[in-house]
Amino acid sequence: MKKGTSEIRGTGATAGSATITRPTSVAGIPELVERALEISANRRQTLERLRTALEQGNDAEALQIAKELCGLENDQKCYRADPRVN
Repeated sequence: MKKGTSEIRGTGATAGSATITRPTSVAGIPELVERALEISANRRQTLERLRTALEQGNDAEALQIAKELCGLENDQKCYRADPRVN
């Protein structure tokens, strides 16, 4: 067995006597963390833009930014749900 790997021996009916070798460390974690930090920074900037628009009383821009945060397109219509619908 190579250094940095773990071995799993199957004992069930589906695994039989097969041996699965997999790495004990995941190589993509640094890239994943970097991407998560990038997404977080973008979200923070968008929330700051929303806060500024609300403080300035710019409701149209605030609505546009809120739609962006929710994943709605700018021209996509929003429909109110009937309050009787659960």
